[in-house]
Amino acid sequence: MAQPTPAPQGAAVSDAPSTPWLGILSWCLAFTVPAALVTALIGLAAAGTPGVVSALAAAGVVVLFFAISLVVGHFVGHLAPKALMGAFALTYLVKVIGFGAFLLVPTDPSWFDRAWATAGAVVALIVWQGVEMYRFSRMRLRVFDDPEPAHGGADEQRGSGT
Repeated sequence: MAQPTPAPQGAAVSDAPSTPWLGILSWCLAFTVPAALVTALIGLAAAGTPGVVSALAAAGVVVLFFAISLVVGHFVGHLAPKALMGAFALTYLVKVIGFGAFLLVPTDPSWFDRAWATAGAVVALIVWQGVEMYRFSRMRLRVFDDPEPAHGGADEQRGSGT
């Protein structure tokens, strides 16, 4: 485990990488891709080529759009950490518009199966979000940089009476 490094103000900071987003991305991909492949194989067995193609295409769209956020978080986290929340909000807006655009794309019934597209998207969504929530719950990010107490503050005054 990395030892804390003293910051100029005396607060301890972690020696962990400055942005955890690519690590989270790799964890999410490591679990979501196999789950999507299993769903596609079941789709192949149940509905043939339309089942496998639909499941893979839908899972691919979900993975692509979720990965965009983590990649943006990685780059913005390095370049302008204070702009990270704004970047995530803007990325969310882009993803909502992008998902809406995908709904307008006409589908060819010869290769598209709605049920398996839904299955592929739902499996990818649930696995990705589950892994992402788990990894986020394990992160320890410093939110506040508490300054050192000033000399003569309330703590010293309380201690001086005894």
